[in-house]
Amino acid sequence: MTILFVFILVLFIGCSIGESPRFYSSDTLGNGATLYQEGYLGATNDAYFAIMQRDGNLVVYTSRDFSPVNAQWSSNSTGKGQEPFRLIMQDSGNLLIRDAKNQLIWSTRTAGKGVKPHYLVMQIDRNLVLYDGHHQPIWASNTTKCFTISFCAFSLLTVPLTVFFLSWFWSSKFILSVSLVYCYWLYFDRRTDSHGGRWSDWLRRCSIWTHWTQYFPLTLIKSKDLDPNRNYIFGYHPHGVAAIGALGNFGTDATHFSSLFPGIRPHLMLLKIQFFNPFTRDLLLGLGACCVSRHSCEYLLSGKCGQGNALVIIIGGRREVRLTRNNTMILYLKSRKGFIQLALKYGASIVPVISFGENELYERRTFFGLIPNGIPWGLLFMGHIPLRRQVVTVVGKPIHVVQTDDPTPSDIEQLHQDYIHAVEQLFVENKDKYKLGHVKLEII
Repeated sequence: MTILFVFILVLFIGCSIGESPRFYSSDTLGNGATLYQEGYLGATNDAYFAIMQRDGNLVVYTSRDFSPVNAQWSSNSTGKGQEPFRLIMQDSGNLLIRDAKNQLIWSTRTAGKGVKPHYLVMQIDRNLVLYDGHHQPIWASNTTKCFTISFCAFSLLTVPLTVFFLSWFWSSKFILSVSLVYCYWLYFDRRTDSHGGRWSDWLRRCSIWTHWTQYFPLTLIKSKDLDPNRNYIFGYHPHGVAAIGALGNFGTDATHFSSLFPGIRPHLMLLKIQFFNPFTRDLLLGLGACCVSRHSCEYLLSGKCGQGNALVIIIGGRREVRLTRNNTMILYLKSRKGFIQLALKYGASIVPVISFGENELYERRTFFGLIPNGIPWGLLFMGHIPLRRQVVTVVGKPIHVVQTDDPTPSDIEQLHQDYIHAVEQLFVENKDKYKLGHVKLEII
C-alpha cells in the first residue's frame, strides 16, 4: 500500500461580503433548482458555506462568521446588475447568476458538458463542485487545489530526493553508522508487527493526515455503536487499487474514528511484505497496523491485547485489485472464509464495511490499445497519485458470534452466508445516499 504524504498551503482569497443569509438550503443544488439571494449551501460538516450575496457575489466561507478573513473563493461578480440576484442550476449543465432583469452576471460555461442531470455540491473539503449525472466533476471552485498541488509536488520530488539520499548515504560514514544501528533495531523489533503493533495516538492524530484525507475527501459513517468490551473483525470492501479508504479511516484518526467508536482500537491488517520496508514499517506500526498472518490475528483476538480491538481485514486482497473497475463493485468473497473461522474460534463480532467511491480513485487506461485490459491510472503524468474523488466508508452493524472452539464446516458456511447477506444489505441501503446508485455489486 502506498503511503502518500501531504504538505498543505492555506490560501486566503479576499472577496466582498453581504448581510447574513436568511435560510439554509442543504449542501446540494439540484438540477433546475435556484438558490435565491441571501440563501446558502452548507457542507454536511457545518463548516463551509456557499452564499448568494446581495451584491451579486457567490462566496465560499469557512465559518458562520461571514467576514472577509473567512472567505475562500468568490465568483468576482460584485456590483454587476441589480438585486435581487439568484444562482441557477440549469438543465444544460450551466451554473449561472442572473439579476432582477434576468441579465447574465456570471456562469461556469459548462453547458453541454457531461450527462444529465447535473447538481452542485458544497463539499466538506471547502470545494464547491459541479457534477454531472455520472457523478463526475465538470467544474470546481478549486478551493482546495493546494492539496492537489502538494500531491504532485511531492511526487515529482520523490525521485531526485531518493537519488540525493543514496548518494549521501554511500559518502557519509555517519549515515552508514546510523543505518547499521537501525538494521540492528529491525532485527530486534522484527516480531512487533505480529504482536499487536506499536500504537501511537499522537501519530494517528497528526494534522498531516487531516489534510491528506481532505484531498479526496474521505468520510467515515457509523451505523451502530460498538461495545468496547468485545473484539471485532471489520471486513473491508472493496480493496480498490490502494485501499485508500482503509488507510485514511482506520489507519489514522483524521476522520474521527475514536469519537465515533470510543474504546475501539482499529488495527489495519497488512501483508507481511509491507513491514520489510525500512522506516515505512515504523510508520505503519505507529498507526496501529499489524501483519495479517493467522498468528497475528489470533494474538489480537485472544485477549493478550485486551478487549476493544478491531481487526480491519481487506477481504478481497490482491485478487480484488485486478477486478477494480469504475462504476462497479466486484467483491472476491465467496471463497474467503479464514476470517469466519477466526470469528467463531474467538467469539469476535464481524462488521461489514463498504467504501463507496474506492473504485473510482483510479481509471483504467489502455494507452492507445497497447495494454488490452488496461492499468489503473490516477492523475495525468503521475498515475500513482489517486484522482480527487470523494470516498464514503460506511461501517455496518455487527454480526455477533458465539465462541466455538472447534467450528464445523456447517457453522462456517452458515456464518459466511450471513455475512454475505449483511454486505449486500449494507450496499443496497447506502448506495443511493452517496450518489452511487448506478454502481453494480457483484460477489464472486
